[in-house]
Amino acid sequence: MIAMRHRSMWRLGCCGAALLMAGLVFGCGRQAAAPAASPALAPYVGTSLGAATAPVAVEAFLPIRNGCQDVLGLYLVQAAREFPDLVRVQILDMHSVEGRGRLEAHGLRCAAVLVQGSTRFDLGDDGGKVLLEGPMDPLDVHRVLQRELQPLMPAGVALTAPPAGGAPTAEQRRQAGF
Repeated sequence: MIAMRHRSMWRLGCCGAALLMAGLVFGCGRQAAAPAASPALAPYVGTSLGAATAPVAVEAFLPIRNGCQDVLGLYLVQAAREFPDLVRVQILDMHSVEGRGRLEAHGLRCAAVLVQGSTRFDLGDDGGKVLLEGPMDPLDVHRVLQRELQPLMPAGVALTAPPAGGAPTAEQRRQAGF
């Protein structure tokens, strides 16, 4: 079921998946009444977290104004703090001039997390295909980061999982056709 959801999202693309998920991810995609950034992510926008020489690079283009991806953004901050020598994170407001320009440079139109320059991952038979564009589940980001970091970490060490509740429920995804 999970792998099928990811394959469906891959076929639909970023915007198609976003349209199907509209209203399911805490109003993601709607403009907030006030143009101010979400207080949770505001301190991290435009800054680089983790060592400049960290081998795993993450760029997150998120809708900072409405807070719909705060859980995901804060999870990335946590990952950079947990393993600063291994992961470097930069969070950009996807609606800012810089954010839009960099999204366009990558050929993207909506929220995305690039890990090592890519948003598409094949985690094999157990993990399926993952697309880190549009409405994203922080658990998918965790699984991709864990795969990238595992060979670099000491045996028995693992990346902390994101908190529950950061994405639509399985039932909401099923109703949306994923």
